[in-house]
Amino acid sequence: MAMQFPASPAVGQTFSPAAGVTYRWSGLAWYLITPGAISGDLLGQPGGVATLDGAGQVPASQLGNVPTPPSFKTTVFTGGQSGNFTPDAGCTSFTVECWGAGGSGGGGNGATGRGVGGGGGGYAKKTFAAPLAPNYPYAVGVGGAVAAQGVVGNPGGSTTFNATVVAGGGAGGTAGTGSALAGVVGGGVSGGDELIAGGGSSTLNGGAFAAPAGDSPKGGLGGKTNIAEAGGEPGGGGMAANFTGSSGRGGNGRIVITELVTA
Repeated sequence: MAMQFPASPAVGQTFSPAAGVTYRWSGLAWYLITPGAISGDLLGQPGGVATLDGAGQVPASQLGNVPTPPSFKTTVFTGGQSGNFTPDAGCTSFTVECWGAGGSGGGGNGATGRGVGGGGGGYAKKTFAAPLAPNYPYAVGVGGAVAAQGVVGNPGGSTTFNATVVAGGGAGGTAGTGSALAGVVGGGVSGGDELIAGGGSSTLNGGAFAAPAGDSPKGGLGGKTNIAEAGGEPGGGGMAANFTGSSGRGGNGRIVITELVTA
């Protein structure tokens, strides 16, 4: 009996030509994963034909050397870290996710003015494929420091990878004046395959509470319910102060790198 394998399979895709027989595409060859069956890679390319024996298995004569199944390796860098990332020796591609740091909230004016929360850090994602460089420079932004009474919040730091992928930090929140205040913007983004700007903080409309901070996409939430609440990590904006006291700090940025390792 002959079987036709799928053409142009994705890494990790499975194919079951018969009950109890399953293959997975490793990126190099079809790999037999049925428990108790012969394990190995099929000679040939995607879409190739293999002949099954009477037991519904591929004979050993049609199997090559057993390949090393692909694996994934994750590396995380947090706020304030910087340096050079070196891909694993067996890495064929990797995806990097960057979050900018959140801005801190603004301080109150000590009497009738509540502050505005800080903006959330942006999010940028990019895949790097072979040929890979030996090293990739990176730097992770630090969350905006707390702001004292009457002081504008501090912006969050930008997170960068290879100098081209940039997830900007959120703006610092406006200090209270006693009047309605617009929210501040989240961090900008550039250089990625997926780009989402950071969330802006809410408008202060004279209500009984300080304006909530902005969120970081796919990351930390901004401070929203407690005065001077710190932004969640990665990248959430810090909550503002309510009349007196210091505001909440912004959440630190982050980089997450996921490598596809095939050898």
